[in-house]
Amino acid sequence: MANLKFYCKVTEVLPGQQGTNRNGEPWYSQSFMVEELGTKYPSKAMFVLWNKALTQENVSKLGIDNEVTISFNIYHREWIGTDGNRKFSTELRAWKIEDGDTTEQVKPAQKQEEGEFQPFFVQVDDKF
Repeated sequence: MANLKFYCKVTEVLPGQQGTNRNGEPWYSQSFMVEELGTKYPSKAMFVLWNKALTQENVSKLGIDNEVTISFNIYHREWIGTDGNRKFSTELRAWKIEDGDTTEQVKPAQKQEEGEFQPFFVQVDDKF
């Protein structure tokens, strides 16, 4: 997966979590909320630092209102729940946090104002 970067301001740091996986190995995570900078319509997102990414260097940059660039990957998993239905989870997993804007200054896509929006849906068979 591509290395993605997001320039933003830290808005909230949630309590750290820890536990043990089904193999008996410990895990650690730290979630935090951010708001995009440098755009007219800023996006908000939650990122997670997991295990080896949960370093003193990364955590030290998580002060409220700090302007940072987050390097991250998108992690997705799917499973069958106890009710027999498919379940999905998608996470933005941060692996590096840098002070300031270290992105390549790519201009965000501009919203198209012309014409009327016509949604298009894919026909999905409900049998798996």
